[in-house]
Amino acid sequence: MNRYLAVFFIGIFFSASLHAQAPRFAKFGVMGSGASLYMPEEPLWELSYSEDSSEVYTTEVLSDSVLYGAIVVKFGESLGDDPEVWENVLVSYLEFLNTEAFEFTSVTDPGYGHTLESHPTARGVLEYGEDEDGTQFAIKGWVDDQFLAILYTGYPEEMNYNVQQMFLQGFRFP
Repeated sequence: MNRYLAVFFIGIFFSASLHAQAPRFAKFGVMGSGASLYMPEEPLWELSYSEDSSEVYTTEVLSDSVLYGAIVVKFGESLGDDPEVWENVLVSYLEFLNTEAFEFTSVTDPGYGHTLESHPTARGVLEYGEDEDGTQFAIKGWVDDQFLAILYTGYPEEMNYNVQQMFLQGFRFP
């Protein structure tokens, strides 16, 4: 009888561990921009142009009930060489998205000082928000003089922190 009980618990353990496995991320290019990012599935990109002729690439992928999204902007003209200006542009863009695109009912203050090992001059800002449906979002923006990228995850329940960070840190500048 103990052997059957052991087999039962081993079966439960393996089925729970299979369900809790993290998605496999792969590196995908952002169309012809030269930038790339890590996603759990191949994204389908849409390209549009802003009023100042900047290229705006957008995508969303739903994987295991988690939404992975990205907005990548290739500026029509350089933002110059002042990282403070870059960061101000990024925060302004995040503020716009929070109300106009994401329609958050609550959002944290921006967390400054994030860096990418692969691009040390880039600036990063982190925020968390919630929409009216109770969906939680983690948003990380990256910026340099030529590119701005917003990566976000939307999840109805708790999300694996390591998976979330892998995605939010997964943008690669050209």
